[in-house]
Amino acid sequence: HPKGFEEFRLIDYMSYYRVVKNKFLETINQPTNTYPDPVAHCDVCPWSTECDTRRRSDDHLSLVAGMRKSHVVELNENGISTLVQLATQPLPLPFRPKKGNIRIYNKLREQARLQYEARITGQPTYEMLSLEEGKGFFLLPEPCADDIFLDLEGDPFVLPAGREYLFGYWYNNEYTPLWAETEEAERDAFEAFIDFAYAKYIANPDMHIFHYGAYETSALKRLMLRYATRIEQTESLLRSETFVDLHLILRQSLRAGVEKYSLKHLERHHGYQRDA
Repeated sequence: HPKGFEEFRLIDYMSYYRVVKNKFLETINQPTNTYPDPVAHCDVCPWSTECDTRRRSDDHLSLVAGMRKSHVVELNENGISTLVQLATQPLPLPFRPKKGNIRIYNKLREQARLQYEARITGQPTYEMLSLEEGKGFFLLPEPCADDIFLDLEGDPFVLPAGREYLFGYWYNNEYTPLWAETEEAERDAFEAFIDFAYAKYIANPDMHIFHYGAYETSALKRLMLRYATRIEQTESLLRSETFVDLHLILRQSLRAGVEKYSLKHLERHHGYQRDA
């Protein structure tokens, strides 16, 4: 046989083949009534635009920020299938969910109300939540001249284990981008940022590293373990609560009429105009 080819006995694999074939035929022959519910794969799916258009034309409940599939099922069973229907329900909601707490559904109703208001008025809408000790704005530290604002950009589909291709941080009114197109560059960028941040922390323990969402801290932990480098410095920054999650603070402080509490969806609340 030519180099690169190997011979296998057919009888060794026929049973597995028959099982897979029968499952495949059973699946495609069953009548199904599917709906394009949003899933993680939507980010890379070529049909995502068509599915999103369908959900918007149906005013689907998945457009409500914080809505999960289990919530949709529960609301559907109680005669609520659109964002508008949920937004116009009386409070408290006139049903008891089979699973979960009714307070979750009341919060979803209020979220839908704000999104519906923003849709009708065409203006950004938001409202402040009640202050609660140990949450929201109470988690904001005092400003410090050595504060760092960090944002990572990554691609989980780069083999073999994803790639954090941009370490971007803002310090002292200056933005520094550390690009990483290879594994070596990714390790170098990780080490460079940790070295920079740790030196600032040692010089001034009152400084903080602000980020938006849990992605940054999770990614730094992964890189620390993957490359077995800067472990002591990274763990020291994490244990000292130097990292401050602004997404958590925002979600505990206010409710906005947006489909997602991402930076891109909240930009219009700040009058920010994107060039690209």
